[in-house]
Amino acid sequence: MNKKENSTPVRILQIVSSAYVGSGVLQVVLNWHRRLDRSKVQFDYLFLLPTCHSCQAEIEALGGRVEQLPNIGKNPFRFLKSAVAFFRQHRYLTIHSHITHLNLLFFPLAKFFGAKTIIQHAHGTQYSDKALPALRNRLMLGAVRPLITHQMACSTAAGKFYFGKKFTLVNNAIELEKFTYTPQARAEKRKELGVENLFVIGHIGRFNEQKNHTFLVDTFAEAVKLNPQCVLLLVGSGPLEEKIKAKVRLMGLDNKVKFLGARRDTPALLQAFDVFCMPSFYEGLPLAAVEAQAAGLACVLSCGITDESVLLPCSGRLPLEAGPEAWAQRLLTQVCFERKQGIELLKQKGFDISDSALQMQKFYESMPGGTL
Repeated sequence: MNKKENSTPVRILQIVSSAYVGSGVLQVVLNWHRRLDRSKVQFDYLFLLPTCHSCQAEIEALGGRVEQLPNIGKNPFRFLKSAVAFFRQHRYLTIHSHITHLNLLFFPLAKFFGAKTIIQHAHGTQYSDKALPALRNRLMLGAVRPLITHQMACSTAAGKFYFGKKFTLVNNAIELEKFTYTPQARAEKRKELGVENLFVIGHIGRFNEQKNHTFLVDTFAEAVKLNPQCVLLLVGSGPLEEKIKAKVRLMGLDNKVKFLGARRDTPALLQAFDVFCMPSFYEGLPLAAVEAQAAGLACVLSCGITDESVLLPCSGRLPLEAGPEAWAQRLLTQVCFERKQGIELLKQKGFDISDSALQMQKFYESMPGGTL
């Protein structure tokens, strides 16, 4: 039965690695989900890592379904059995994958059980930050290319890296109005955080190798030498968090670095920042940088991040090879901009979620509907 004959919405399976609160990829998909006409298009989610209860609650409130597979590392046989059972039971006609490393299993299963549309979405410009996983992911993507019917990417650089020339660009759009800068909101958040009279360097990102927190802390140490009134706010959690905390203690920066954990008040936190720093080894088009610039923040980004991520005239990229001293100097000087202009400039560049969600809705509605 196709969607013209069926009054129920087109159901799309979104395959996302993590339901972690700070996951940029999940937030991109949720941003679409919130703005779609859910009487016409509905999302279900397949996660590989433990599901955040608040994320699951929101998905279910939006009308979506959530499934998490067992940990493949702990019990590969149980994982495989569960994956087969999932695709046999649900039989989606359209699946949209935001991962690469398990599609060698998922795509053939989905196809075998009736999938007509298989979408691969590129979110980065590397397969992994480690050599062996990168090789694995590259080989797996190559093996399933014949099954992919549509290729999407968050940036031109990501699309070219994964697919070459043929792909659809979908901006990592956001709810821009949430990030509107106001002096009052800034003053309130800075008071709450105890940073009223300080120069705030901010970062939002999961504590893993890709985000390069070690370099960030080294850079902040140099910034403190130039301006003792600096403070570093780190938003996020992850496997390397304790290692970075230990480094901060060792460098005697305990009273100048605040670990804020995974947060849901990102728009308010960005109001409190004076500059945003992201020295990642690689990124496709990081959602955190988009949100920071919507809040009118100058961003200092590494050259491992695509140049498409520079959305404001006050933002820019710097090579990691320049070293922490050069990064510190840039952070302390790259802050001249009328912050209220951020929203309008990002609208002009296509980062309004209303436009992006409509783009995705029209695409999904053109695909086979429902489940078998």
